[in-house]
Amino acid sequence: KNRRQIGIGSHDLGGLSFPLQLMTVNAAAEPEVVFQPLFETESQPLQHWIRTRWPQDPNRANYAKMVDESNVAVLRSADDSILSVYPVSNCARTANIAASQNLLLEVSGVASLARCDEALIEMVNFLHRSQPEGLKFRRVQVTDFAGRHQPLRPSIDFFRALVE
Repeated sequence: KNRRQIGIGSHDLGGLSFPLQLMTVNAAAEPEVVFQPLFETESQPLQHWIRTRWPQDPNRANYAKMVDESNVAVLRSADDSILSVYPVSNCARTANIAASQNLLLEVSGVASLARCDEALIEMVNFLHRSQPEGLKFRRVQVTDFAGRHQPLRPSIDFFRALVE
């Protein structure tokens, strides 16, 4: 929860529409950009969360002070819903539940890539300890907007392929 350097997100793949797009949005100029953070019961314009709710949240207050509302980094699904606002929140729609079988893990932050790798490996190890017989790994292919394959670094390529 203390997202000062790195944020780790997990999503139930059952709630995702592919392809996913990492992009920035202008929350100040686009009131139609809505978001429902994890553990919240309502969708509101992203600007509402940044200006009103997150400044009061100890885990998100620093982000709310620093973020440029005209350039907010988000992960968006094919149906245009926002899955993550980096690095502070995942959405409620893809929350993990006890019955979740397919997960997407993501790491973002201002720390070095090596530290992000370490954080992802820590998460995979935690999941493996909690479900030693239930994890299977699958490779995923990352492509750019032109459809060209973009290879990932070996450690990320292996661990990004979590849970079947």
